[in-house]
Amino acid sequence: MRDMISFSNIQKSAFLRGFWKGMAAPLVLFSSAVGVPHQRTRFEFEPLPKRTQRQGVGDDWRRVGNDLRRAAGKLQDSDSAFHS
Repeated sequence: MRDMISFSNIQKSAFLRGFWKGMAAPLVLFSSAVGVPHQRTRFEFEPLPKRTQRQGVGDDWRRVGNDLRRAAGKLQDSDSAFHS
């Protein structure tokens, strides 16, 4: 009866995994990116204008409408150039 687990494959994969981790260790230790300190980003918060929820939603939909009109205009221009 054959073995259900092939131990020769497990040994090969374990060896390869250890080999690649061993190769990566010097890169991590001696690469220049490790010693560079991370720069914190500062955010300046500005107060939002006072408006109602209705005004805010209306402004959002106006922007969406403007974007759709602009996209439709670009599509129309590209179609007219294609058919000329």
